[in-house]
Amino acid sequence: MTRDTLRLLVADAMLAPSVHNVQPARWRITHDDTLDLFEDTRTRLKVSDPSRNDAGISIGAAVEGLKLAASARGLDIEANGKPSAGEKHLEPVARYRLIPRDAPADPLASYVTARTSWRSSFLPVMPADRAEAIRLADSKAAVIVDPTVLAEVARLFDGASYGFMRNKAFREELRSWMRFSIAHPRWARDGLNARSMGLGRSEAIGASVVLGSGFGILDRLGIARSLVAEGAKVASSAAVVVFHRPAGE
Repeated sequence: MTRDTLRLLVADAMLAPSVHNVQPARWRITHDDTLDLFEDTRTRLKVSDPSRNDAGISIGAAVEGLKLAASARGLDIEANGKPSAGEKHLEPVARYRLIPRDAPADPLASYVTARTSWRSSFLPVMPADRAEAIRLADSKAAVIVDPTVLAEVARLFDGASYGFMRNKAFREELRSWMRFSIAHPRWARDGLNARSMGLGRSEAIGASVVLGSGFGILDRLGIARSLVAEGAKVASSAAVVVFHRPAGE
């Protein structure tokens, strides 16, 4: 094992998705076969994630990313306690030791560098698409394919989203993680930039205004709700996969 290999593993782990793409995971190479994981507390979302549930999911996704990347190199990860305290803003999470892997690479390992979040329009749904989606259902997930139910889910989604958006503190926090201009110093580092959200230049400017100073006026005019709505993507999709896991899992 070399430190260059560990750096490559960390680079792949950093591609893991996180809520609002805040990237809370911080890695430290401790030994030639050991990585320490910390949470950067400066990335916490105090308004939208007060219980740190989403932060935990984001950290978990980073660990899964490391595990997938390691499997592609014939390695596995083994939890080995917690690291010692780091800088003031770094909270220790776990220590992982790289060990030889007996099994073949995880089938998802090849997707680590290729996966993406798709935020643009979908192709028209075909009957075969819904049939394929139903095949995905298992004991851990439910799959919704009925167009009528999908339309209702879209309506509920937009209603909930609008409720959050009317909270000024939530909008300010969300906007702080949006990179509407390529001139933003952290455009390519973290947060949701306009390119990843499928926004053109004029759309990005409009979104910045809607989520910023213009929301109150637009809300009083009765048009803010439609401007922040995204339910049409839900209603026009082939299916929605719903995960509902035990709270203490």
